[in-house]
Amino acid sequence: MGRGFNEEENQPGRDAVAVITYSLWQRRFGADRNVINKPVMTNGIVRTVIGVLPEGFNFPKGSEIYAPLPTHA
Repeated sequence: MGRGFNEEENQPGRDAVAVITYSLWQRRFGADRNVINKPVMTNGIVRTVIGVLPEGFNFPKGSEIYAPLPTHA
């Protein structure tokens, strides 16, 4: 549901988005189908949920919130 990261979100200052796991979506958001564009905090940073991963995705093991890694040219 939703989408993955795009190239622009790998830029410093444009990386305040997140993709969450299916299990976190179920547990924390009550499987709300309107979770896209809702805030989630990770490492003290508020990010906007842009996608939910398929059920069973678990890499690396135990991760629940994924954020882009800004690249520096």
